[in-house]
Amino acid sequence: MNSRFCPKCGKEAKHFIHGFCIDCYLEDHPELVYIPDRIEVDSCTQCLRIRVKGKWISGREENIKELITSKIKTDISSPDISISFHDETPKGAIYRVDVRGKIEGEPVEYEKYVEIVYNRKVCDICAKKGSTYYEALVQLRPKSKEVDIKRMREAFRFLRNENRAIIAEDRKAEIFRFENAKNGIDIFFGSQRAAKIALQRLSQKYDVSIKETYTLVGIDKKTGKRRYTVTYSVRL
Repeated sequence: MNSRFCPKCGKEAKHFIHGFCIDCYLEDHPELVYIPDRIEVDSCTQCLRIRVKGKWISGREENIKELITSKIKTDISSPDISISFHDETPKGAIYRVDVRGKIEGEPVEYEKYVEIVYNRKVCDICAKKGSTYYEALVQLRPKSKEVDIKRMREAFRFLRNENRAIIAEDRKAEIFRFENAKNGIDIFFGSQRAAKIALQRLSQKYDVSIKETYTLVGIDKKTGKRRYTVTYSVRL
C-alpha cells in the first residue's frame, strides 16, 4: 500500500481512517478509547488491602490491574488490553496501559500511563483489631489439674491453623488477639461463625466439652438489632 500524508498533522502513513492517520483519528475521537489519567483508591495502612465497590480486597497487583481495566471504556473492535507496572510514586504507582484493536478493519494501538493514588485509611477489620472489639471468646481450659499447659497451646495452634482456611472466605474470621490466662488461653475471634466452625473441628480431634454463654453488648447502629458476644468455655 502506497504511503500518503495526513491532512491534519502532515505525517506520512500507510494506514488511514476516513482520510486521517490513525493517531489523528484517535485524537479527534476520544470516545473510542477512554483511559483515566488518575485513579484514586482507599488503601488500608495496616493490611494494605484496597477498597473496591465498598469491599476491602487484597492490594496485590492483579487486583490493581482489574481496577484499572474496569475504568477503561472502548468502542474499538476486538480490544486487547494489557497493563503493566511502570514506576512507584510518593502516593502510589504508575501503570502503563496498552489497548490494541481495530477500527474499520485497520489495526490501532493506544498507549497511556495511569496514576494510581492511594488514600491512606484503616479498614473496618483492622480498626476492630486495634480496639477491644470481638464477637466470640474461646476460653481454653484443662478438665483437670493433670492436663498440661502444653496441651492448651497445642489446641490453640490447631484452632489457629484451622481458622486460616475460614479467613479465605470471611476476613472477619481472623483471630483478633489472644491472651494467656490462668491455666489456659483466651482467644478472641472477629466472627462467631468462624469460632463455631473452628471449635467443631477441634471437637473432632480432641475429647472436649463446650459451654456457650451469650452476653448483650449493645445495639447495631445499622440494623437496629441487639448485638451479642458469645463465650465458649472449652475444657479438654
